[in-house]
Amino acid sequence: MRDNGTMQSWPDRRLLDLLNLEIPIIQAPMAGADSVALARSVSATGALGSFACALLSPDDVREATHALREGMDRPFNLNF
Repeated sequence: MRDNGTMQSWPDRRLLDLLNLEIPIIQAPMAGADSVALARSVSATGALGSFACALLSPDDVREATHALREGMDRPFNLNF
C-alpha cells in the first residue's frame, strides 16, 4: 500500500522511513498466539511483523529468527 497522498492520519513518516515500512501498523507480539508465519505475512505486506520470544529458549529464538529472515528482506520485530 503506497502513500498516494491520502494517508493523512500519520503525517510524520520518520519511523516508517527508518524501519522501511509502507503501512503504519505494528503487529502485536502475542506469546502463544502468534507464529513465524504470521510475522512473515505481516512484514511481507509492508507493516512490521512481530514475534514474541519471552517464553522461548535461546535455541528457539535463533530458529525463529532464521525462519523469519529466510528469503525475506523486510524488517520484523522480536519482542522479549
